[in-house]
Amino acid sequence: MNTIILSIKPKWAEKIYSGEKTIEFRKTIPACMRPGSDETVKAFLYESAPVSRITGKCFLSLGSSSPDGSFCEDTLRRGCLTEQDMAGYSRGKPVYALSVTGAKVRMKWLKISDTRFKRPPQSWCYVGAV
Repeated sequence: MNTIILSIKPKWAEKIYSGEKTIEFRKTIPACMRPGSDETVKAFLYESAPVSRITGKCFLSLGSSSPDGSFCEDTLRRGCLTEQDMAGYSRGKPVYALSVTGAKVRMKWLKISDTRFKRPPQSWCYVGAV
């Protein structure tokens, strides 16, 4: 199983941990998750400022993709977005809907400096086997 660090805003991390957000939208994904693959990825969630810590983990798998960022109402609801939010995010470009499962908050939050990385990823980065 591949492992990544996923940068995410604190408000979205809270919704993932609470179970409200079960879809995460991304413009780029690891190659192992491309359409046609059934790979599940372990993702450590790095919350951006003001938290600036790895606060937990979850598992991601490819739910669906859209060449122009248009998704059905249920998928947008599960991702806690409106059509207008998605239009602003995608700007007509391809977007992937990743299914989120098994979200857990870590007991001890980690700074990026506690890992082998020097800075947090812009969107996501591979960690390797953990």
